[in-house]
Order: sequence, then C-alpha cells, then structure tokens
Amino acid sequence: MKISEWEKLYAELKKIEPKIDQIKITLEEYLRALLGLAYENMDNSPSLDIFLKMLKKAFIADPLPFEESWLKIQDPPIEDYDLDLSHLQDGVELIKHETKSPEDDFRYLEEVLHFQIAELKRMEIKQPQSQGKYFGIESESGHHWYNFEPFANIEAGIRGYIENLRNGAYPVGAVTWRTLGEIIELGRIYE
Repeated sequence: MKISEWEKLYAELKKIEPKIDQIKITLEEYLRALLGLAYENMDNSPSLDIFLKMLKKAFIADPLPFEESWLKIQDPPIEDYDLDLSHLQDGVELIKHETKSPEDDFRYLEEVLHFQIAELKRMEIKQPQSQGKYFGIESESGHHWYNFEPFANIEAGIRGYIENLRNGAYPVGAVTWRTLGEIIELGRIYE
C-alpha cells in the first residue's frame, strides 16, 4: 500500500468532518460501534476501502453493549514489537510492525478496542469533563491520552500512521487488521 493511498484515505475522511459535528457520540460509544463493525467484517480481507467505510459508519452505527469484564484490562496489548530504544525519533517510540496471522492481527485490533473502551469508561466514571483533558492527561492506569472526540482521535491516528510510514517505522505494504489497531492506538497518543 503506497503512502499516497493512505493520504487519499485521510482526505476522504476529512470530507466528512463538517457532517460529524452534528452527530453527538462519545469516543467510548464510537469505539464500541467500531468494534461491532470489526466483528461484522472480520472474515473480509482488510483494505483501506473497508477501513474507511467502517470509520465512517461507526459514527452512526449502534454501539455494542459495554462489557464489565473489559474494566479488568489495564494496559494496551503489547505484541512482538522491537522495543529497542535505538529507534526513538524526536522522543516518540516508533513501533516496528510485525504480522503473524490474520487471526493474531484481528485479536490485536480487538484488544486495542477493549483496552481503550475500558480506559474511557473508567475516566468517565472517575474524572469530570474538563477542557484541560485536551492538553493530554494520564489515566488512572498510567496511560497517556490526547484525543477524546471520535473524529479527532481517528484523524490523529491516521496522521500518525502516515508519518510513521514516511519515517520508516512501519513498512509500506499490506493492510491488516493490526493496521487498524495501530491507527486506533495512535489516535489515543498522537498529538
């Protein structure tokens, strides 16, 4: 997959931004809707077209019910990434992408979504809504968050992914379910 194709996806997503302002949905609800769409599409081969459709539809799709068991999840999934600090760039850890199997890739996406949904639910319960959170906060479980609105989160994740492609942190190549998980996780931490 060429970087230019990712840039087209980003441009297509930006087109819906004015319409999204009218939709009142929390990031936690959006991620639960996205999880449901992921389950609906899990037997399809991932593609940028499927990702774009899912990312758009999650704004209006019914969210899956929240599962209390998700609150036990305290950390994002960590896979077999190279955590050698020699690949740090400008203080940002660049993750080396490794695909094992389509099932592992989907499990990674699912675990990212479960973690983030649980984190957001905990923050909703424990922290009042404040404008200060948009400057970034550390959650009760010690993880950083910068983007709390669905569109801002997805937009930041895709920008971060494209930047990491340009920097060589991710190989330019096949799109997997893990790719969408990485985008969702970057949306949480990318400013």
